[in-house]
Amino acid sequence: MYLNSRNTPPVLLHYRALSRRMALGSEDKIKMKMAERGYEGETLYDEIFNSVGHEHVYILRDVYLKIENSLAQYDSIIVSDSGAVVNEIKNYCGDYRYEKEQWFNGSRRLSDDGITQITRAVNKLLKLSEGRGPAFDVSGKVVFPNDDFRMTTDDDKVWGKIVVRSNLKKYFRSFRYENIGAKAEAIVKLIESSIGENMYFKTQIDIDKLRKGLYCGKCGEFNLLKARYHRQCGSCGAKESNETHMLRVMSDYKYLFYGESMTKKRLMTLIGDDLHTEVVRRAFEKYCYKNRKGKSTEYTFKYYDFNEAMKYLDYTSKYKNYRE
Repeated sequence: MYLNSRNTPPVLLHYRALSRRMALGSEDKIKMKMAERGYEGETLYDEIFNSVGHEHVYILRDVYLKIENSLAQYDSIIVSDSGAVVNEIKNYCGDYRYEKEQWFNGSRRLSDDGITQITRAVNKLLKLSEGRGPAFDVSGKVVFPNDDFRMTTDDDKVWGKIVVRSNLKKYFRSFRYENIGAKAEAIVKLIESSIGENMYFKTQIDIDKLRKGLYCGKCGEFNLLKARYHRQCGSCGAKESNETHMLRVMSDYKYLFYGESMTKKRLMTLIGDDLHTEVVRRAFEKYCYKNRKGKSTEYTFKYYDFNEAMKYLDYTSKYKNYRE
C-alpha cells in the first residue's frame, strides 16, 4: 500500500509556471522535457502497480533520505518483513544498448546510468539499516515502464538488475507473497525518520523579466475579462473565480521562486495588480502561514501546489468555476 503521494516534482512545477510567463531558452526546454518524461514514467509505474495490487507491502515514493550527512533521492522503496527493495525508474523510449558498463542511445553515450544509481541507492539504504534501528536486507532494480523501450547488451548479468515493461506485472505480482508485520513497520518508521527536504533544486528568476497578470487555467491565455467574483477568458470562454486565480498564482510563486518567502508586494507585482488588495489579503489569511519579521510580513503557501489547494476550495456559487 502506498504510504505517501507522488507529487509533481518541484523542478517540473517550476518550468510549467515559468513557461507561462516567459519564453524558455533551449537549455530550459530540454530540462522541462526531461522532467516531464521522468514524471510520466513514475506515474506509469504507479498505474501498473495499482493494476496488480500492492496490499502486501508498504511503498514510499519520491522521497529524499538524509543518510550520513548526505541526501539521496529514491523513486520507490518497497518494504515488507523481508526488507526493502529500491526501484529506480527510467522512462526510456527507443533503442538502447548497455555495453562495457555504459549506456548508449544510438551513438550517444548517456551520463544517466541507472545501474550505477541503483547500486549507490541500495548501499546508502544499507548504511541506514546498519546505523540505527532494525537491520534489514536491501536489494534493488532499475525499472523501465515504457513499452517502447528496447535494449541490447553484451552483459547477461545486467538482466538480473533491471525490469522491462513486458515483465513488470510479473515482477509486481511477486510481492503478493510478502508480509507487513512488526518488522516492516519498524523499517518504515526508520526510513520516514530520515526523510529530508530536496535541497538540490534552486531557482534564480528575475521577477522583472516575467509576464505579469493572471492567466486562464484552461487555455493559458492572459486575456481575462473582469467580473465581480470571477475572471472570464476572452479566448476560450472559461470562467474561474478570483479565489481560484489566487491559489494558482500563489502556487506559481512558490515554484518560480522556490525556497523564498512570499511578500504581498512581490505577489502583487507578479499579479500585475489584476486583483484588489483586499482579495489578496483574504487569500493570504486563508491559504498561507504568516511569518512576521520585524516590520515586514512574509507568507508561506500552506499546500504543496495548486492541485492540492483546490481540494480545499469552498465551492459555493460565489466561487464556482465554469470551464465547459
